[in-house]
Amino acid sequence: MKKWQEEKETNQNQKKHFVLKIIFVVVAFLLGLQIVVSNTISTSGEKLQILEQRYVVLSSQNEFLKKQIARVSSLGSIQREAEELGFGKSDLVIYLQSAVNVAMK
Repeated sequence: MKKWQEEKETNQNQKKHFVLKIIFVVVAFLLGLQIVVSNTISTSGEKLQILEQRYVVLSSQNEFLKKQIARVSSLGSIQREAEELGFGKSDLVIYLQSAVNVAMK
């Protein structure tokens, strides 16, 4: 009878040790997974911060370029540039008459 009880106790102890080993492996796996997830999140946060900074810089450059385009393409600016290149209003206008309409052929 004692032998049977001893075997029963050793089987129970073995089961307890097995369960404890399983619990330890699961906890170790979950801790490792937590480290990997935390690392991924922090790396993603850094990348997001860099992208946000780049967005701010590019937005300000875009605004500057839009203002520059508006300034350069204004009628006054185009008129000044044309005058600097020697263009101006002409008093003499000559119309060319063609005997044959080229576009009609």
